[in-house]
Amino acid sequence: MSLTAILAPILFAVAAAVTVLMVAALSKEGDERQKFILGKTAAGTFVVTLCVLGAAALRNACILFLEGQSAEGLPPFLLLSLIAAVFAVLLFINKKRFGG
Repeated sequence: MSLTAILAPILFAVAAAVTVLMVAALSKEGDERQKFILGKTAAGTFVVTLCVLGAAALRNACILFLEGQSAEGLPPFLLLSLIAAVFAVLLFINKKRFGG
């Protein structure tokens, strides 16, 4: 069995878990401190997402300019997994920092 066949279900399960964590954290009602923590986390996640998308667009433009061929974009599942993982990490950091 190849390494990809072993890691793919594990990565899918981890990505699904952090996506559920992200949705659950955003849908919870809370006090002002929790809203502040979620706001900081969402803002940080947004900045990271914009940086990743900007880097992907720059990469695609360079490939188009230098090689004259179009490049593929980021796979949607990979992007969603990255966003969810960044959100989970930033939520953990912000909860530790601000006492959530």
